Amino acid sequence: MCGTWMPFVTCTTQTNIMRMPKDFPEPGPFVGREPVMRQFIQMRETWDADILEATSDFIDVADHVVVRFMWSGAGRGPESNMR
Repeated sequence: MCGTWMPFVTCTTQTNIMRMPKDFPEPGPFVGREPVMRQFIQMRETWDADILEATSDFIDVADHVVVRFMWSGAGRGPESNMR
């Protein structure tokens, strides 16, 4: 998964729920494939390069999968420190 977005994109479904960190400008939650991907696309527009890395094991819970990840980026605009 490191370095490429394709596994992430292909794993998103209509049941995805993305919760943002406390005090994030767009608090969410974002529910479903389109809102989740729209939020990522909007945030990626300010970066020249980024990387998405799983930071935990993939956990199978009934018919769901849970994983934590770290997203790092470098680019222009206001400084951002996000994990």
